[in-house]
Amino acid sequence: MTTIDDLACKIECSDLLVRLCSALDEGRNQDAAGMFTVDACIHTPGGEVLEGSAAHGFLERRPASIATRHIMSNLLVTPTGVGAATATAYILVYRVPRSEGDTLPRVLPGTPQAAGDWSIDLTKTASGWKISRYAASPVLEPAK
Repeated sequence: MTTIDDLACKIECSDLLVRLCSALDEGRNQDAAGMFTVDACIHTPGGEVLEGSAAHGFLERRPASIATRHIMSNLLVTPTGVGAATATAYILVYRVPRSEGDTLPRVLPGTPQAAGDWSIDLTKTASGWKISRYAASPVLEPAK
């Protein structure tokens, strides 16, 4: 049986991942980095593994010259213990050049530039839920 704590975990962790997508897409890199634990581990789609300050630096240095739109679906958050959870999701990412004074809407690419899976571990800290491990795995290549 699902408990109130499990339901709260699912809602709070789901909200965190939606906020992560929004922060990444809005160029709020510091906010995105703040959603990760200090010792977080990031596995990039290219196979690079970054930990701690390197993981935070990776997020903080995302280029402002590229506009993204992360479209997350099939999100499943599973509580795994007191203050611990895992999450999986499908993710599509569109990327287009961004420049100062851009007007919306931008031209949508014909295909997403990334389609893959997210596998995430979450930890409840004194300041709420944070991502402790994030792995992005490519599943489909963009059409040529």
